[in-house]
Amino acid sequence: MIRLKGLTKSFPAFKLGPVDLDIPEGSFYMLMGPTGSGKTLVLETIAGLTLVDEGCVEISGRNMNTIKPGRRGVGIVYQDSALFPHLTVKENISYGLKWGRKGGLGTEEIVEMLDLGQLLNRLPGKLSGGEKQRTALARALATNPSVMLLDEPMSSLDQQFRGYLRRELKTIHSRTKTTFVMATHDFTDAVSLGTAGAVMNNGHIEQQGSVDDIFFKPSNRFMAAFTGIKNLIPVVYKQKKAVTADGLCIEMPEADRTGKGCIAVPQDSISVSIEPHVEARANQFRGQVTEIVREGYGYIVEITCKTTVFTSMVPPDLFKKLNMKHGDAVSISWKVSSTHFF
Repeated sequence: MIRLKGLTKSFPAFKLGPVDLDIPEGSFYMLMGPTGSGKTLVLETIAGLTLVDEGCVEISGRNMNTIKPGRRGVGIVYQDSALFPHLTVKENISYGLKWGRKGGLGTEEIVEMLDLGQLLNRLPGKLSGGEKQRTALARALATNPSVMLLDEPMSSLDQQFRGYLRRELKTIHSRTKTTFVMATHDFTDAVSLGTAGAVMNNGHIEQQGSVDDIFFKPSNRFMAAFTGIKNLIPVVYKQKKAVTADGLCIEMPEADRTGKGCIAVPQDSISVSIEPHVEARANQFRGQVTEIVREGYGYIVEITCKTTVFTSMVPPDLFKKLNMKHGDAVSISWKVSSTHFF
């Protein structure tokens, strides 16, 4: 297990922490957050590349604060790969063997797994972005680390190769049982690879736990917005309901709140129909279509009910069936359990 206890690090324009994290041994841990939130800095404190002002880093129960980076058994791969430009692919991979632990995957096995056999004699300047990242990953794996740190390794890759590298990382993690910690702001990375994770904001941890909890049970308004929920609506809690500024009364999954707050409803939880739903639903309102935008494999539809704007993600087949147009009168509804409240 990796345990971060009360980590702090101050710079003139940024302060990290205090950060407290428990990263389970053998997990694929996703460290998420917007740019500049402190993700890379946390990785560097684990690797020993940045010394903390307060707190400690523990790996397998051992305090690492006074242990040099090369003695920690930690590998790190940055988004720019950081290969030695004067060494071939083979020489870059072999370089790490001087510092690594015995055991683990053999060099030939790593080369085969990452499909580097045809590239061994090339210099980094002759490699594509994806080939550089695979080489950097192979170099780190060759040291047989107990912990592998990945700092947004796929941010500069095209979508097709990102999918390929995700599959490779999943295979490597499964075979090595190494603890992986990956910094990313890509939700697909997190959902595809992560077994647990945390979200950072301005140097602090906003939420940690299972990836499912992070995406489907946001703990506050920032988390709801970060995970892509567009329906963030100010309300006043009273008489077992959340009441919007224009008087819409929204049923809540819990009824013990009072005062001002905010609700969040995922856009894919809001159903849209031309006529009101036949079955009674607690949260059902009439409104008017005020915006339609094609996004990915669906349509983002904005519906204004009184003056409150709701956003729904409508699949292409349903959108075609409903034949929705700007200005149409429609009904929206969602389950009480889909409402998050803060």
